[in-house]
Amino acid sequence: MSMNENWLIEKKDWAIVLSLRGEFGLDRVNELSSYINDHMDIHSDESIVIDLKAVDYMDSMALGVLINLYRLFKEKSGSVYLLNPSPTLEKIFKHSGFYNVFGIYKSEALLKKHIELVSQEAESKDEEE
Repeated sequence: MSMNENWLIEKKDWAIVLSLRGEFGLDRVNELSSYINDHMDIHSDESIVIDLKAVDYMDSMALGVLINLYRLFKEKSGSVYLLNPSPTLEKIFKHSGFYNVFGIYKSEALLKKHIELVSQEAESKDEEE
């Protein structure tokens, strides 16, 4: 587990959970991007959940970080999910096309169930081959 005042990263048995807090503008985005590039070891088929429950604001740079995380995980056949966006963030995501890229959930329980189901389907497919 890694934490600072702006985020918390937890490795759970079903995903890596990155919980963000506060406003994400240029300063925090650069700090988070550097941390992710230097410390996150991404493995094949891993999922990351970005919990936005405590995020008040994100600017276009923060949205860019989400896209970069998506690319990093897709390169390794992983998945990126957004959890608990505020109504304001939901509007931003709709207008920016994020609903076409990310799985966006309002419930951790539903998201966990989805990830477990996808994992089971992948395992079944591997066994068939």
